Amino acid sequence: MASDQDVAIASGLVIVAVVVGLFFAIFALVWWLVFFFAIPLAMEYDLGPVDAIKLSAQAAMTNIGGLIVLLILKVLVTLLGVLMCGIGVILVSTPIIYIANAFVYRQVFPYIEQQFNMAPPPPTAYGDFGQGMA
Repeated sequence: MASDQDVAIASGLVIVAVVVGLFFAIFALVWWLVFFFAIPLAMEYDLGPVDAIKLSAQAAMTNIGGLIVLLILKVLVTLLGVLMCGIGVILVSTPIIYIANAFVYRQVFPYIEQQFNMAPPPPTAYGDFGQGMA
């Protein structure tokens, strides 16, 4: 039979574990929010890492409600994939989550027409490679 002291110690450890778990869950949520847009911003706008993280944090904190809803929907989609015998995570959940991330990114940072030089270079731009063959 467990004594009152053992029950008190076990209860205290459970409370400490729950508090530590909640702390890490909140820390992970804030970390996810701060870095959510950082990589796409760095790639699209050619920002440095610190500037991309700062802009990502500003955008995430401005749209915190929508991102929390997105997180909840991502968890539900992942659970649906797990219910599909695990293979649904790869074939269903992951593509849906990537598409949702791209959609959210475009909602927060709309596409602005940029002038890309898409014209191919002239044939002489590569030098004389392949010219002497015949």
